[in-house]
Amino acid sequence: NTGLTEDELAFYDALAENESAKEIMGDDILKQIARDLTEAIRKNLSIDWSIRASVQAKMKMIIKRLLKHYGYPPDKTPKAVEIVMEQAKLMCQNESSGVRYQYQLVKEELPKVAEKRENI
Repeated sequence: NTGLTEDELAFYDALAENESAKEIMGDDILKQIARDLTEAIRKNLSIDWSIRASVQAKMKMIIKRLLKHYGYPPDKTPKAVEIVMEQAKLMCQNESSGVRYQYQLVKEELPKVAEKRENI
């Protein structure tokens, strides 16, 4: 259990996708950034934000400031901002439609060593 909401987990995964950022910053800081991003994005959501360039620019600025505040690696920031913006768009769509998406990490199920395998 990560202690994060589904929205926070989506942002955490976006930030932790960069292995070096995860190693440099640590899990706890990435979780805090994810919480702060979720709060900041919720405060700044508007129905049409995903189509209005000025609102998108403001949202990107907020994300960049948060990442800089926490010392996220500058060379990894552009990719992180891009992924966080995509997650924010999904969050906005879900908030406006009233439908909650189910965020889930997909893991491939492999047979355990001791399990009987068929067709080998």
